Amino acid sequence: MKKLRIEVHPNGRYVIQHADPEILELVDAEGQPIEHNSRFTLCGCGRSKGKPFCDGSHKEGQ
Repeated sequence: MKKLRIEVHPNGRYVIQHADPEILELVDAEGQPIEHNSRFTLCGCGRSKGKPFCDGSHKEGQ
């Protein structure tokens, strides 16, 4: 099995790779599971309309 990889980018996004949905559980503030694939990007800038996932909103106004 590949290692879980989390890439931290300067624009605030976090790219998660090799996140086997059977092993990695992503949950919301109430503890409810959030479906994800083995590769996804989390928002770190707070602008995404699809939180917790990044939708590219950090690029607006650049």
